[in-house]
Amino acid sequence: MSEAEANPFYDTPLGRCILAGDISGVMDTVDGMAAAERAAALFGVHALVIDRWKLVRKPRASDPTAAVDYDYAHANRLFRAVEMARFMCTPDAKPEDYWMHIGVQDIAAYQQRYRPALSAQNLDKQLRGEHGWHYRHHIHRAVAAGLLPRPDTEEYRESLFFGDLRQESNVVLKHVEADPGLAPFLLALFDREGPSDASFAAVEKYCHDPALYWSTAFISLCQLGFYSRTQLLDKTLGTLACDWPQFKSGWFSRFHDMLAPTVDEMAAFAPRYLALCHSRIAPTVSLAMDAVARLYAAGCVEDAALCDAMQAVVSSAVKGRVLSALELLGQLVKRDPAQATHVSCIAAHALAHSGADVQKKAITCLKIWGLDAAGQAVAQGYLPFVAAVNQAALAALLGADTPVATASPPVPKPATANPGGVNLSPLDSTRALLPIAGINDLIECIAYVFENPADVDAWERAAEALVRMAPIPPHDHAAFSALKKRAKRLAWDEKPLGFALAQLMVCALGGSVDATAMTPKSGGPPSSKDFIAWRTQSLLAQARQGLGLPPLSAATHRGGFIDPAQLRLRQAAFQRAGFAPAAYEQAFAQMRVLPAGGEQHAFAAKLSWSVSSSDGEYVFHSLHIGVEPPVVVDDQVGLTDLLKVKHLSNVTAGRWQTESDAACIGFAASLLPSDLEPFFAEAAHALGNNLDWWEATWQNRAYLDVLLQPTTPITPMAHLTLAVALAGKEPGQTALAVDVLVRSVQDGRLSMTAMGETLASLWATPLVKGSRYGKSLAAAAQADAVMSAVVYALLCAMVAVRPEAPRRDLAPLLELMLELQLTHGLAMPPVTRAALTAMRLTGKSKAAAQGLLA
Repeated sequence: MSEAEANPFYDTPLGRCILAGDISGVMDTVDGMAAAERAAALFGVHALVIDRWKLVRKPRASDPTAAVDYDYAHANRLFRAVEMARFMCTPDAKPEDYWMHIGVQDIAAYQQRYRPALSAQNLDKQLRGEHGWHYRHHIHRAVAAGLLPRPDTEEYRESLFFGDLRQESNVVLKHVEADPGLAPFLLALFDREGPSDASFAAVEKYCHDPALYWSTAFISLCQLGFYSRTQLLDKTLGTLACDWPQFKSGWFSRFHDMLAPTVDEMAAFAPRYLALCHSRIAPTVSLAMDAVARLYAAGCVEDAALCDAMQAVVSSAVKGRVLSALELLGQLVKRDPAQATHVSCIAAHALAHSGADVQKKAITCLKIWGLDAAGQAVAQGYLPFVAAVNQAALAALLGADTPVATASPPVPKPATANPGGVNLSPLDSTRALLPIAGINDLIECIAYVFENPADVDAWERAAEALVRMAPIPPHDHAAFSALKKRAKRLAWDEKPLGFALAQLMVCALGGSVDATAMTPKSGGPPSSKDFIAWRTQSLLAQARQGLGLPPLSAATHRGGFIDPAQLRLRQAAFQRAGFAPAAYEQAFAQMRVLPAGGEQHAFAAKLSWSVSSSDGEYVFHSLHIGVEPPVVVDDQVGLTDLLKVKHLSNVTAGRWQTESDAACIGFAASLLPSDLEPFFAEAAHALGNNLDWWEATWQNRAYLDVLLQPTTPITPMAHLTLAVALAGKEPGQTALAVDVLVRSVQDGRLSMTAMGETLASLWATPLVKGSRYGKSLAAAAQADAVMSAVVYALLCAMVAVRPEAPRRDLAPLLELMLELQLTHGLAMPPVTRAALTAMRLTGKSKAAAQGLLA
């Protein structure tokens, strides 16, 4: 079916003009139509508004799912023609408001043709609209229409930033075409850092068409003569010198690459490139190093200036930066051998880098260039800290008879240590939650929880005190005035725990509770918010009674645990008061009470995990959790089973992220603290499916916070959670996982055998990366004296996986093993030695394996 047959309007005179992008033809055709004809045509114009993207992005015949590149000029005229027709055919459209509705490039033509009268409405009111946010969209159109001179205000300068680039053609070029005087003002945006969501980098992140980028617009305007290349280069370097955060400054580094300045163009800015070598932003230094290398080769940089710039670079923690600096210093030595020892003194600072290969390169350079007294003094200072594999070479270079021993104390042999279970009882006196006794302490605690709802233990103390003290005497109500104002800004959808505590406070003060917001959803598996609602409703029911008794379900110890002895005392007190707590309240209390003997519950269902990889151009690896028998959603089961359904149903259904709030995660963990295996299944699934940080899920740290607690047992799913977290990309989350690993070893909770098996099984899948494990395990090894042996044992288990087909990214693990083995004299298990002997390795992996087997 042709387009005309699909939409008869396409074959009308107006439709043909629109499809051709003939804006003058649109105005001519509409002018010749009666009012009734215009109104009738409006339906077809509205259909074109919906279909216009389909018309410009037609799918390929061979691949209907892929859209071909389109003609941006034609798309621009088509969209403008649609907007013009829609405005002119709309019966109640005010002619004087044309500049707000038609294409900005057509304002001048419309004015010249129709000479519309000015609106009687105040212009500022038109610019801002009803809520004020229209200003940035209307102000440029008003200037193009000549309705006011270009403002010299900060508000106007902020409006220069066109946020959404996802249009049919480049929005910047459209506005400059309509108003050429705008171009010089756009350069002011180079000096504006702006918030994180209003920067060049942020808006281009969500625009996947380079033709629509700001960078493309600036290059195009330069080609059209609005800017000179020197102007753009000057502004770019000036912004890079500001050292804005990497996400924002990275755009200017990429723009510099897109500008591609020649050596002659860069020569005038040589001092600024040298200064950028001192930047703290990695892409900026990389850009500066490339430029300095080209400028030095062309004779535009003096030797002394180069040495000064490289002094900062060789001390960098970024491997590529240090190696580039050594290469550049090598060129200086080739040009002027007399400066070799001076350059060596600078290069010796590269020995501070943690990478053994970087240290090896630095030692090689020092050996070739020679060392004077100053250089030897610098290198001697780094000798105790270089990697064990490089100490002999550096010691020989410095003339020492034997390598200097490392300062690390001896540690136990690694092989089969398997620490015992949990040593600290959940009911230890150091973990008891002390009841709040006075109004002032209660107010302070509530204020803290309002701002920090993820502290579930503090929430428990405040909730228990509010229920116990209700009703609070009227003479104390004034002290809660500030809290009541703060409570009004808490929303159930945003901070459910804070909102729930606010309702408890309102109830204790005799106010009206907003119970409708806390209505559990019906149908499907429950969520953490449902459990918060059920718990809060049961607490409100008791608070209204004013019994002066603590609720049955209030935790007595951190982590949500209830002492069985205290629970019996509470039950007896309720019997004497003649009050039966709500069913939910009794159920929550039983879930939290520590089982007899202090032992943790064992999860009945069988949990397993696997990794799958997607097909197609982009390969994604996914972590799956299996449950046997399968989870069945049934509203008739008890709260304990519902909680397990909550943790496992979403996981098995394939929804990799089930929680959006850290407070909800912590609250869910506190409901059944003696059986956290389902909770950690949810944690492993959430963390394992976001290792590359596709989405900023900061709330997932709450899963690791639970593992940090000394009373949390490291169950099989907890091992998996820790194993995937150690392979994460986000530095803060990975650092927290390292803390968990170290703390669990110190507490005696970690089974090294089980942890090694989990890491080995995960290493056999494509889900994790060797470079990340190398960094996280190296950090763990440095955290405590005993951790070197533990990390070595874990590495031995990992590298023995699939000796017939070893992974290509094995080198970081083998290099860390070699460092630990040489530093601490650790013995390799026979199984690992046999596996390494059987492997066919190349490059760094081969060299490290040879060192391990020597």
